[in-house]
Amino acid sequence: MGQRRKRADDGPETEAERRVARAARTKIPRLCLARLSLRSLPPEIGNLSSLSILFLSYNQLSSLPREIGNLSSLTELNLWNNQLTSLPREIGNLSSLRELELWRNQLASLPPSMGNLSSLRELYLGQNQLTSLPPQLGNLSSLRELYLGQNQLTSLPSEIGNLSSLARLDLCDNQLNSLPSEIGNLSSLDQLWLNNNQLTSLPPEIGNLSSLASLYLRNNRLTSLPPQLGNLSSLDILNLYENQLKFIPESIGRLTNLSYITLGENEELVYPPADLFTQDVNHIDVFKEYMSKHRDTVSPQGRRKYAWEGIRLMFIGANDERCAATLGRLPTELLWHIKRFVLADPYWPTPEST
Repeated sequence: MGQRRKRADDGPETEAERRVARAARTKIPRLCLARLSLRSLPPEIGNLSSLSILFLSYNQLSSLPREIGNLSSLTELNLWNNQLTSLPREIGNLSSLRELELWRNQLASLPPSMGNLSSLRELYLGQNQLTSLPPQLGNLSSLRELYLGQNQLTSLPSEIGNLSSLARLDLCDNQLNSLPSEIGNLSSLDQLWLNNNQLTSLPPEIGNLSSLASLYLRNNRLTSLPPQLGNLSSLDILNLYENQLKFIPESIGRLTNLSYITLGENEELVYPPADLFTQDVNHIDVFKEYMSKHRDTVSPQGRRKYAWEGIRLMFIGANDERCAATLGRLPTELLWHIKRFVLADPYWPTPEST
């Protein structure tokens, strides 16, 4: 038999109703309603008790029916690229949900009931309009990944420190001017992204993040760093580009696992302490503005002569003649140890570029 011919009066909602009805009859575990230009969902979707995965991305949904909270078997809910302005409190009834994707919507707030999602491991909330987070988010004891980039957050609830399983936290492109001291309680945190905020300082408790391997702080307003930063024994990547730093604490020299650090565009930065580079630092950016301003302090004398021995690759700002001229101002001792120079854009160097 041929395919049923689509009627002229069929719309996206009619197609969604047919798919939902078919899923109810066959009890399939996976349903795709993506890219149908849907403006609403049929309430019958709440009858799909066997449904495990639901794709609703790339539609025009501005709200969800309360009945969605009846999907007791649902483990993954994908709502990328819609126009959601709010979520029903019934979403907190999804006790089996492990992954919730809400990128690129228009959410200004979250219902407190989201704190009831006890099985949730991944929560994607980037590119919304969130100005605050409910404290109940701290109840998500299973959460491992939390993405909040490109919102309008100005602060974080202290309860965020209760997320004991959290390994990745993305807070880039918000309006944060401070971090709660409780962030130091995130004992499982491996990666922390804080680029493009308005941070002027870091809490000393950040030094308690014993599992932290990557810390991104590009384009903030940091004027100093807490000495406790030197306690981050697992830290491998430290991005401090585009801040207002004047000094680097000597305690950073204790970061024995550090292999990538950027310090460019901190115009008033006094040359970092020699101890910073006595470890096996493989990548360090040296920008033309920095080297031009501080070339007289790059002395080959004394112990600083040996401070460069771990460096194997140096990134030097933008690719132009002024940058290349910087090479002639570097101490001979440094040139002996550098294996390769890269005239690179002053963004983050990656292992693939070595």
